[in-house]
Amino acid sequence: MAHASLCAREGVTQLPWLKVYRDGTQQPGEYPGDREYGDLSLFVEAEALAYRTARAAVDPKAVQEQPPAAPAQPAAANPAAPAAPAAPAPAAPAAPAPAAPAAAAPAPAAAPADQAKQPDAAPPAAAAPPAAAAPPAPPAAAAPPPPPPPPPAPAPAHGPAGPNPNGELLSFGKAPLENDAALQQWLSKEGGRGASFVKFFAPWCPHCRAMAPAFKQLAGSLRSRVNVIEVDCEKYSATCRTYRIQSFPTLRMYNEGEATEYHGGRNHDAMQRWALKAGAGHGLPEIDDRELGDRAREQDVLFLYLHTAGTPQREMEAVAHASRVLLTTPAHLYRSSSQLLLDRYKARLTQGSSTPGAGAAEALSGLLVFKDGNLVRPADAFYPSRLAAGLSLEQSSDEVGAWLTEQRFASVTEVTGTTFSEVMENKHGARVVLAALSDINHEGTTLSTGSGAAVRDAELATLRELANLARDVPGGVSASPRKEAPRVIFAWIDADRWASALRKYYNIKPERLPRLILADGATLEYWDLPSKPVRLDHAVLADDANLAEATKRARSWLSPPDVLRALDDLAKGRGGKSRSSRTYIDRGVRNAGGAIENLFEATLRHPFLSFVFLAALAAGLAAYMRRATGAGLAGPRLDGKFD
Repeated sequence: MAHASLCAREGVTQLPWLKVYRDGTQQPGEYPGDREYGDLSLFVEAEALAYRTARAAVDPKAVQEQPPAAPAQPAAANPAAPAAPAAPAPAAPAAPAPAAPAAAAPAPAAAPADQAKQPDAAPPAAAAPPAAAAPPAPPAAAAPPPPPPPPPAPAPAHGPAGPNPNGELLSFGKAPLENDAALQQWLSKEGGRGASFVKFFAPWCPHCRAMAPAFKQLAGSLRSRVNVIEVDCEKYSATCRTYRIQSFPTLRMYNEGEATEYHGGRNHDAMQRWALKAGAGHGLPEIDDRELGDRAREQDVLFLYLHTAGTPQREMEAVAHASRVLLTTPAHLYRSSSQLLLDRYKARLTQGSSTPGAGAAEALSGLLVFKDGNLVRPADAFYPSRLAAGLSLEQSSDEVGAWLTEQRFASVTEVTGTTFSEVMENKHGARVVLAALSDINHEGTTLSTGSGAAVRDAELATLRELANLARDVPGGVSASPRKEAPRVIFAWIDADRWASALRKYYNIKPERLPRLILADGATLEYWDLPSKPVRLDHAVLADDANLAEATKRARSWLSPPDVLRALDDLAKGRGGKSRSSRTYIDRGVRNAGGAIENLFEATLRHPFLSFVFLAALAAGLAAYMRRATGAGLAGPRLDGKFD
């Protein structure tokens, strides 16, 4: 390490090592939470607040949030003001008006306060002369009117007050979730409590303890939106067995009785974004033409279900139910019956429906997907109206959901630590065209961060053009039907950040960047794809004026026809020999396991031959042992003691 002596002096025992220093003095303890931005930000804010408190400094947030002082100074400055309201009170009985106007007599009590604020206003005491005429009417003065009745109290609220009205974390075992029946009712559709985000945890689990502060803060952030509940599985193990909890922590969203498991980051911001999306009401949000443009600018992948009034309700329910597969992804699905959108995309819609119904024969519908903000033409389309009429609602939803799962990736997706599994090991078994791109290394040339990033962006733009071309080519690998050949996902990875993993699994070295491969996550195999990176001169990049020319040259690192031809050959089994992403030890263990599995299957297929083979093997082993034992007994014997 560059500063090994400093680390030794500070007592660093592991990396990374996060400690707090106050006024140059190291504080006891180490940061216990996750190494994610949200958790680190909360920790730093808490430490800063503690430091300001110890120093008697002012909290800047408290100064900003402090409410302005009430303007009560002028009224307090006039000591006679509180006594003034009593003066007009006797005037009310003397008034010969009906009872209803008399009830308004206490209103002048507010006049002195207004008078103190507005000295130029007309004084309310001008009503005193009529009061002086009150003594000649003793019968009216003998019985003062009753005071006005108080305002009616608000009626108590009955039934659920909506999700999370107080913004607090609910714990199972305490009111209102005292037992299993209460929890089941709360999470059910009939309970009417709204969406609930539930954490099943164990107190001894380190990951559970690390995320506890963020989950508690989440309850306040989701106030009036989503309930936040925790269940202690060590204390209530039977309850957790009922919900089939097998690991800790397990996070689930229960929305109208349907459970969706959360696998994202455990910091506050990540959980909040997902909970707001997963906890939204059932059904598809409806948008118009203007809103579609806004959403397309914000989202890389956008699904739009267009339909006319005659579309069968069952078909729309299947699409809405299938949209649940998108909860764990950034993609969204909307619906629209806008005539403007129906006319614009009429060529990609289909008429009629396999589901019978009034007006179904004339109905237009289609499920479209748009990528990279391009609304000119959909990237692909699916037609729920063409599904077999005999399918159940669940089967129809599964068919729609399978297509949504395939199309949920952008034209080119970045592979990160969070998305690696869902991209490389995707559920529909698609191979991945993976480009390893670097800011620094370009075919043996090391560039600065600024110019290197510009060159990498040019290389990425070429990859996007290749992805769009592969999708548009008739019969191309990206447009192949699911049942014939798996689609190809185009992705890229930061070769600087993941240099070690790329070298280990795909033999990609920094001096050979950029590089393009085809990876199969199911078999852990990969193939090299044709590419021709352009060597860039430092002299060319030294001048900013030549940077545009350099990026133009960098875009020629791929030849789309050559890559598409190679992909087509590999899809048909005519490509070159694959390489394995496994290590030697992993391959050895896997081969041994395969041999044992083959032997077991052969035994099941040929039991008699297997018995004869095992009997012969046992007889041979017994004969060998007898010979070895006899040779040992007949051999020379050495006396003595040996350690």
